[in-house]
Amino acid sequence: TAERAKEEAQRVADARSERAHTFQDKYVNALENQESMNERLIETEEEHLKAMQALVEAQMEASEIKDECSEMQYTDNVLLMMLEQEVAELKESSNRQMGALSGKQAKHLQEAETTVQDLRARNDALSEAKLQAEIQKEVERGDLENRIY
Repeated sequence: TAERAKEEAQRVADARSERAHTFQDKYVNALENQESMNERLIETEEEHLKAMQALVEAQMEASEIKDECSEMQYTDNVLLMMLEQEVAELKESSNRQMGALSGKQAKHLQEAETTVQDLRARNDALSEAKLQAEIQKEVERGDLENRIY
């Protein structure tokens, strides 16, 4: 019976040792899984950061383009107003002279009217370009936000 008790104690000790090894293996496996998950989380955060940086860069570029377009549109509007004023003055002068315009003045008036028309067309094109830039900015923001989330 002492032999039997010794065998029983050995069996219990072996079972405990086996359980200890099993728990140790599970603990090591859990640590490895946690490390792997932390690495994936870091990679995900790095990708998120890159996407956010790209979004900020796109927004800054769109803002710069919008500012440039606004400046060009302002300059064109000022020039357009000056030319329209000049055309109005020339027309008023021509009305006063009752058709007695010299060839040079008539040519100048015609050139001014052509320039006004060209500037109106350019202003319309700039407005369209500005609108397209804003639309593109919104599309890129949507694409980047979709990639982020």
